[in-house]
Amino acid sequence: MLSLWRLLLWPVLAFAVFFLFRFVVFDIYVVRGQSMSPTLPQGTLVLILRSPFFSALSAGNIVMVENNHERIVKRILALGPAHVEWNDRVIRVNGRDAYPITPGQPVPLPGNTFVDKNMVFLSGDNPQESIDSRSFGPRPINSILGRVIFVFHPFW
Repeated sequence: MLSLWRLLLWPVLAFAVFFLFRFVVFDIYVVRGQSMSPTLPQGTLVLILRSPFFSALSAGNIVMVENNHERIVKRILALGPAHVEWNDRVIRVNGRDAYPITPGQPVPLPGNTFVDKNMVFLSGDNPQESIDSRSFGPRPINSILGRVIFVFHPFW
């Protein structure tokens, strides 16, 4: 009887460890749409390290965020406090060019916003196709669900 318990212990323990890592520490997300192209084309699988397991965030990190009850993947363009402005050619953070926009492509109307402390300004890597903080505004840092730590590019 004791050997049966030992035999069952390892699969149960392995499943418990897998469950802990998959549903508590990590998440897997499939990128939808073209907003993160060419960095993350549609169909790319990304491994997310869930909050609070990742270290401090910085501009340039790719994160998964909750926006209107939907999970989306975007790049952090600015951490507050910061001033962000955009037009049909460029997105600027604190007066410095942060992201060029290909001329002739439709973008949201020119604008600017102040990103408060504990807020982030998010952008897709393909600003012409991205619905991001230019549309929905800066997001609270606590709306970030995790940070992308590994990318599985599709083979097709």
